[in-house]
Amino acid sequence: MMLPFPLANPEFRRNLWVEFSAQRLATMPALLGLLLLGGHAAMGVEGVAGLATTALFVLLVLWGTRMAAGAIGDEIQAGTWDAQRMSALRPWTMTWGKLLGATAYSWYGAAFCVVALLATGRTGAAEILNMLLTGLTAQGAAFFAGLLLVRGAPRGTVRTNIALAQAVAIVLAIWLATRDWYWSSQTVRWWGLDLDGRAFMLSTQVLALAWVLAGVHAVMREELRYPSQPWTWLAFLAFAAAYTAGFSDALSVALWFEAMVAVPVVPLVVAFATAATLTLVAALAGPQSSVALRRWLAAPTRARGRPVALLLEAPAWSLGLAVTVALSVALTAVWLRVPSPDWLPVLVWSAVLFLIRDLGIVLALTLDGDMRRGPAGALIVLLTLYLLVPIALADVLPGIGAAVRPTWGATVSGTLVPALGQALVAWAVVGWRWRSVHAGAARTTPG
Repeated sequence: MMLPFPLANPEFRRNLWVEFSAQRLATMPALLGLLLLGGHAAMGVEGVAGLATTALFVLLVLWGTRMAAGAIGDEIQAGTWDAQRMSALRPWTMTWGKLLGATAYSWYGAAFCVVALLATGRTGAAEILNMLLTGLTAQGAAFFAGLLLVRGAPRGTVRTNIALAQAVAIVLAIWLATRDWYWSSQTVRWWGLDLDGRAFMLSTQVLALAWVLAGVHAVMREELRYPSQPWTWLAFLAFAAAYTAGFSDALSVALWFEAMVAVPVVPLVVAFATAATLTLVAALAGPQSSVALRRWLAAPTRARGRPVALLLEAPAWSLGLAVTVALSVALTAVWLRVPSPDWLPVLVWSAVLFLIRDLGIVLALTLDGDMRRGPAGALIVLLTLYLLVPIALADVLPGIGAAVRPTWGATVSGTLVPALGQALVAWAVVGWRWRSVHAGAARTTPG
């Protein structure tokens, strides 16, 4: 017999069997019913609406993100994930089957909350839709972060990684809720257009959900050993740069730089900063395998017969660096038309060199290393360079801030040259680390 569409997915069906039982089916409506009846007795219809909204947040964001974050981690701890990876399920089937299946019980409870909200008439359909989209996006983000964090991590750190993934998702949900509250009552100025705040927020939530699902699908492809495809990452970089640049304001940038910035340059400055930040995040989040890097470095020899090989094998941080450099070239070209301020190109290219340095630090500490300690150690080093060193040594070395991080008023001798020197040292350490890993692998090879 042909099963309905959702139940035709064996992973989704398996999760439903795990999540639901007769006792759980009866418990959820009973508890929610008692809660809402108590709210009605205490505060009337307003009490029901308030408690239903709170319960919806708890079910979808607090509890649902925990379920989503642990969808893969729990399988790893149970020792069943490797067998599932060898199954015939395609990446998208595995993705939505796990995401919606693992969180199905939270959505079961959410359905009762939505009915209660509609019955009170105190909450509009648009507000309910926003809450549901926020919950689903947060769950998708938790699933995405959990999948990233458990890759290559020791089994003993799975619980910590699940908690971290859930924290990331909750922060995203709070940001979406805050933006909804702020934008819903006003117009939003984006790329010079005055847009309805509520419609813009709804579009933002839909796009956020779409990108989260695209990211999960891309990582799931890698987990199931499908050929890598960089298009999702490149498209997201372009979207994120364009989206954030749309909010750029010449006055705000001028206040930040403490100098007037040519108006045509402002969106490119914001896009450049967005691409550079996402590139560093990608390096910190992804496992850095010497085997994958060797395969990428060997790609040019295969590219003679397949030109796209070099691009397909490229790690995410290298593609992000390429996009950042391209934006730097575009920014410099636009700046030449209206050269204000005169130090902006020095700042931009020193920022590129600092990014190259930071990538070197991350690779030196994470290459074939412990995915729990390596990224944390790299993050501590970067925070030390960007925050602690400029503050602690400001009295001893007045120009130290400009020498270790991008700073307005940058000069060639005070910023660009030190940035180049640090980038060279960082990648010299990466080269030494690479040789150490290669020598260790050679010693352990039989014969």
